[in-house]
Amino acid sequence: MRKFLSFIFLLPFTGVKTQVLPVPFLDTTAHFFVVENAPFDKWEPQGEEFILAISDGGDYLTFVLKQTGKNPPFLKVAEFRAEELEVPFFNYAKVYSMPVCKNDTIRFMFEMPYRASQYTYSFVLEKTGKKYAGVKYVDYAFEDASQEAIQHAEEALEKNDIKLAAEYYSNVMYPMYYMDEKEVSAKLMTKAHNLAIQAYKENKFKQATEYMVHALEFYGNTVHQDYKSKAEFEEAITTDTGMVWNRKNFQLWIGDYGLFLYRSGELEASVIMNTYMTQMLPAIPGPYLQLGDSYFDLGKKEEAKVIYKKYAELMKEQKRSKEVPKRVKQRMN
Repeated sequence: MRKFLSFIFLLPFTGVKTQVLPVPFLDTTAHFFVVENAPFDKWEPQGEEFILAISDGGDYLTFVLKQTGKNPPFLKVAEFRAEELEVPFFNYAKVYSMPVCKNDTIRFMFEMPYRASQYTYSFVLEKTGKKYAGVKYVDYAFEDASQEAIQHAEEALEKNDIKLAAEYYSNVMYPMYYMDEKEVSAKLMTKAHNLAIQAYKENKFKQATEYMVHALEFYGNTVHQDYKSKAEFEEAITTDTGMVWNRKNFQLWIGDYGLFLYRSGELEASVIMNTYMTQMLPAIPGPYLQLGDSYFDLGKKEEAKVIYKKYAELMKEQKRSKEVPKRVKQRMN
């Protein structure tokens, strides 16, 4: 449930003495919203429509009574400046619903551009005797769904809930105005990898895989699978000076992810990920071993032999032949 922060400001009543609102102002520089359920027929003078008008620049909000049989037909009932109501401007371009009057209270909601911040303003109708004669500002409620999503994501991270944190971060609207996505990606991946390593050490292979999957699903993290060639990958790694997909992190996070997939029994996914790793980082032996093992367990022994051979060659080049598992030598023959 979203939380609202309300701030109350009682402004001087300015709407009792109405004045004629110039027609050119309405025709050329205002944006109209008819106030639903407004008691326009109980005003003094009587009206046929109650209107909320916002100036083209958004700096003024004006309540207007359209009179019956009058020329000019408009009366300015009350006017409020944006700065008086603690808002940068009234954004007529992102009004979420028509203003509605209920129990003599008018509520009007809009959102700021390129933000998820919403303002809901409340105004009350005032009477002179039995007739309505003016409008007074009461208060406003402010909410920002994106800011709340970030807060919930941070709370989820503290509880090691990678899936929920990634979901909340993904729900941030206009993320470029709220957070550095590279930093958030790095934070998610680092946390997920640390948790995955701990789960792996406890032989909880599926859990290790799930930690990584949820972090990888966040925004552009899956970009690592978009590279069509090693050259494209090298160019991206060289030009991306951010915290996320540098060479070290790519090898660590995606390499281990390929291992987790294999150990959790997700053989087809392991083949895809480890094949990708051998294409992007062909000098790293580990992915060849996971790939060969995956092929072997899938019953594709000829494919496994080819990969095992490449793995053994790399280990020999790196003077690590003694580290080659016995099963590899047995399966190669």
